[in-house]
Amino acid sequence: MNSDIKKQYAMRISQANNVQMIIISYEIIETYLEEAYSAADDACYAENVELAKRCIDEMMNNLHYEYELAKNLKELYLYMKKKLRQSVWENDKNALLEVKDMVASLRKSYESVADQDSSQAIMQNTQSVVAGMTYGRNQILEEVSQDAVNRGYRI
Repeated sequence: MNSDIKKQYAMRISQANNVQMIIISYEIIETYLEEAYSAADDACYAENVELAKRCIDEMMNNLHYEYELAKNLKELYLYMKKKLRQSVWENDKNALLEVKDMVASLRKSYESVADQDSSQAIMQNTQSVVAGMTYGRNQILEEVSQDAVNRGYRI
């Protein structure tokens, strides 16, 4: 993943609420899987698959097991990790595509309920970002407002 994509994800994460954070996490997994699929060598392929597996681990670590859905998601995440391991061991890109389709389906499910989540952004004391105010060569640049006076830790 190049630095521009990482910056875009970092900006979105700083402004995201709970459901948006899950959607972004799925998008990051999809990005790693796409890069693995188009990788030119085995080392790059394995590295991107490993990064996707780490993201899935993080998703599993943040499940709330008091809900039945969390148990089902855990089983699904474990299956995804198994298929990703298989894709590396057997150099099977079909297993990779299967996991990518599963992640895309989960992302779409969360996108369909995202408008029902009215919670605040997870990260507080971050700068506000307004997109589309400045245009650069071949892209829209983001403008950062300076309205956040206290952005650090509060003691």
